[in-house]
Amino acid sequence: MQTCIRYKAGMSDLRTRRKELGLTLAQLAAKVGVSEGQLSRIERGGKPSLSSALAIERETGISVGALVRNATPRQASSEAA
Repeated sequence: MQTCIRYKAGMSDLRTRRKELGLTLAQLAAKVGVSEGQLSRIERGGKPSLSSALAIERETGISVGALVRNATPRQASSEAA
């Protein structure tokens, strides 16, 4: 059985973990030091800053690597031909 955190379409594991901890979005955002909007964006697949990712890891136990892997890739504006 694999112990790493897996991300699925829809409900993110960050959101699931926050709810397991009994925290509201506002409570976790305050503990992490980001706005509710920023934390919501991260829960939906936005890429957190390093400092935010470290704080989220500290509060939830979800690794920085897992948070970054969950981030939705941004499309490059153009690629070299």
